[in-house]
Amino acid sequence: MGECYSKPSQGNGREAREREAEEDGSRRLGERCISMAREKRSRLYIASKCAAMLLCWHEHASDRDTSRT
Repeated sequence: MGECYSKPSQGNGREAREREAEEDGSRRLGERCISMAREKRSRLYIASKCAAMLLCWHEHASDRDTSRT
């Protein structure tokens, strides 16, 4: 019964798989960091445009009000 059992290799395959998993995990971590940085940059851009619009709305509103009179 035990003749069909094959002993696994000395760890070369396992070590290689572990290294690949670590490299793959670090790549995914790097991709996630880049993705989060892009999202934060986009949100900051939108927030700055909204703030500029809110701070400067009166300039455009006064132009519109004077044209009606």
